[in-house]
Amino acid sequence: MPSNYTVPTSTSTLAGPVARFGMRRAGRPGASQLVTLAAATLWARGWESTVGGGVGDAVADLLCRKGSGRVALVVRPGVPDPGEAAALAGCFEREGVRSAWFCGMGFTPPEFARPTPVFGLATDGVGDSIAVLSGSRIALPFAGAVAALFDQRIQYRTHRLVAGPWLVELVATRLRCWRCGARQAAVEWRTARVDNHGVRVEAGTDDAARLAGRAMELVRFVDARGDVLETARLDGDAVVCRDCSAAFGPALVADIRRASAPLATHVVSVAHPPATIPGPHWCAADGAHSGGCCPADTIDADTASRIDGKASIVDVAVSLEAALQRFEDRDRDVLGGRP
Repeated sequence: MPSNYTVPTSTSTLAGPVARFGMRRAGRPGASQLVTLAAATLWARGWESTVGGGVGDAVADLLCRKGSGRVALVVRPGVPDPGEAAALAGCFEREGVRSAWFCGMGFTPPEFARPTPVFGLATDGVGDSIAVLSGSRIALPFAGAVAALFDQRIQYRTHRLVAGPWLVELVATRLRCWRCGARQAAVEWRTARVDNHGVRVEAGTDDAARLAGRAMELVRFVDARGDVLETARLDGDAVVCRDCSAAFGPALVADIRRASAPLATHVVSVAHPPATIPGPHWCAADGAHSGGCCPADTIDADTASRIDGKASIVDVAVSLEAALQRFEDRDRDVLGGRP
């Protein structure tokens, strides 16, 4: 045991974890085991640790000191009571102590006054603890997460990197004009891309329309007769016949779509340069676990009006969700990988 590790009054809570440090154990690790593991990890980095260290009127599961710096670790394999968590966070803030939270999956953190990392605790197939960084796809062994955080390999960022293409789902419904009888396709669309943490990003209304227009340049809508149908024009929320300009109101178009099966569904990929979007979060500073590094400073704003890449058909008769999952799976992190 490190000489600068303060053992709590009752050492019974530490029985077992010290003896098996670095070895497999049976069953889910408890809070005392994880606290001991965190203390050993931080001792190797020059931090002094006190189990149950006092912070004002509160008690940290592990209070860490190095020079004048103090960091409180909250280590709860279960889900803390929201009221208790809020009181604890408030006390840390009043005392000027930074904190990091490792709590059971499903924990909803309180509102912090300053950026605070939160990890969800889970177990892998052999019973070891995995720490999943909130708001990202970074998943590390518990000790690795503690080490990465204190080595500053996990850092706070104000923006997220979005480096993948826009995916545009086009769903066409066969429409017969009520005035002239012309057959055409009424198209609705959804647009999305995923950032480097797998979080879905949707385009604004104007950008989505631009993306849909680009995507529709690639696809043809064919009815049961094999005839290629022209696309009906849009005028605000209404659909307008291309031949006679008769208008179909939103309610009428919705009724037609509900009453008939889609004529076709296409998902089109539209290339777009990397960009950043507002999104405060914690992530790997080197981007090793996130498909690219979220920059410390912002780069070009993400807007579809800047499209300068080629569009290509991803697939026919596939949903937007399935296509997004396919792009997300390309760089999904492996549990226990290098932070």
